[in-house]
Amino acid sequence: MRITRKLTGLGKGRAISSLPRWLLAAAVLGILAILGGGGWFYYTQRQFLRRDAGDNLHTIAQLKVDRIVQSGLILGLTLAAGGFGFLWQRSAKAHYRGLCLVEAALRTSQERYGSLFDNMAEGFARCRMVFDNGRPRDFTFLAVNPAFERLTGLRDAVGKKASELMPGIRESDPDLFEIYGRVVLSGHPEQFETFVTALNDWFSVSVYSPHKEHFVAVFSVITKRQRAEEALRASEVRYRRLFEAAKDGVLILEGETGMVVDVNPYLVQLLGCSRTTFLEKKIWELGFFKDIVADQANFELLRQAEYIRYDDRPLETADGRRIEVEFVSNAYVVNHRKVIQCNVRDVTERRRNEERARTHRRQLRALSGRIEKLREEERTRISREIHDELGQMLTCIKMDLRWMEHRLDDFRDDRRLNPILDKLVATAELAGATIKTVQRIAADLRPGILDNLGLPMALQYEAGRFEDERGNRPLRPQAWAGGLRNRPWTGRRSAGFQPVGNLRYPASGAWCRSSGIPFSA
Repeated sequence: MRITRKLTGLGKGRAISSLPRWLLAAAVLGILAILGGGGWFYYTQRQFLRRDAGDNLHTIAQLKVDRIVQSGLILGLTLAAGGFGFLWQRSAKAHYRGLCLVEAALRTSQERYGSLFDNMAEGFARCRMVFDNGRPRDFTFLAVNPAFERLTGLRDAVGKKASELMPGIRESDPDLFEIYGRVVLSGHPEQFETFVTALNDWFSVSVYSPHKEHFVAVFSVITKRQRAEEALRASEVRYRRLFEAAKDGVLILEGETGMVVDVNPYLVQLLGCSRTTFLEKKIWELGFFKDIVADQANFELLRQAEYIRYDDRPLETADGRRIEVEFVSNAYVVNHRKVIQCNVRDVTERRRNEERARTHRRQLRALSGRIEKLREEERTRISREIHDELGQMLTCIKMDLRWMEHRLDDFRDDRRLNPILDKLVATAELAGATIKTVQRIAADLRPGILDNLGLPMALQYEAGRFEDERGNRPLRPQAWAGGLRNRPWTGRRSAGFQPVGNLRYPASGAWCRSSGIPFSA
């Protein structure tokens, strides 16, 4: 059966079931005939040898038995030879059929892998290493794929040495030769990334040795990726330095759990504790932030809101100091994971400065009000003295001059008194002009109408005076005097413009009443 399996190339069960039943029966009968004839011949031969060899009857019987045994042996050998011949023919057909299948599979594999070889995105190069005194000196390109030319820009590389295609590569990239030589000598595959100066590109290379002095390199250009990684590393270093040198406390939390991932040195120094105090702890477990994130419910509000800002929140440091901070949290996604960044700024000194500035502003406003009040009081005092003292004295002088004029008018027939009368009239007119000047100066220093009737009427009065001085329209006090009497007084009274009671002019004996409104005799 083992021979049958070897000849047919089939398994034990399949080798037996594939043979015809008559062939199996013939083979079995042939084998039995051979065994039976051989056993019978051996048995009779030994019986005849014990008897007398001269007995003819025994000799004839022996001959007949020999013929029967020989016929059985011939029949058995014929049947066995036929069976084995059929098996040999069957195995030859199976072997030929197997060879055809192998060739078809080989052609399919060649087509498949040939297409893969021609269309693969990675570059492929099969090379033979050239050694000089046991050291790799150069290598020759035996086969390359189209991607090799596209990635390296090297044309017609097959059959040429690397030093011919890339002059100076041995000096500029000795590590490349060392790695290829090590793989060829040891037989162990390697994978590495390197910058090839001769091609001015970064490459990711996988190399192995299929047999002695040969190696196969599969590579791809990773210049863009390498530059992006370098830019990323530079950015990480830059922002790490910014993170560590920032003068604001920065706390990085996991968005889902609230676990502290990182903390910058400024916050550690601000709160007066070690960095390990923060790490691997949840933010509500840190007593520093009990007034901001007291429990997990507060953290949920912090997590759900993309942006939160607290301007004035107290923090208690490790040594018990109370400081005012500005707390700002921002949520963003890093590598598909939500991260919360908390910025803590110490505003204690700023708040103190703001409070000092507010105090200084209040003091300046109070000082400015006090200065203005003193100025107004001084102006009021001067205005009162000019109006009450000087004005009244000038009015009295004018009245006396008028009285003298009226008395001398009785002697108008005496021509000697005419110059005196003319002088009295001129002096009276000068006294009237002086009274008006005094009234104007007093009104400029402190208008009496401002204290008696308030700001609106004072503005109206000053506007009328301005128009009168410009000559546009004569001032008519009777036009607004009636309205002034009906309006309530809203201004602040000034002592300089209060009614001073009845005044009696001694020279004339006349009585007049002084008020805040300018008086003209």
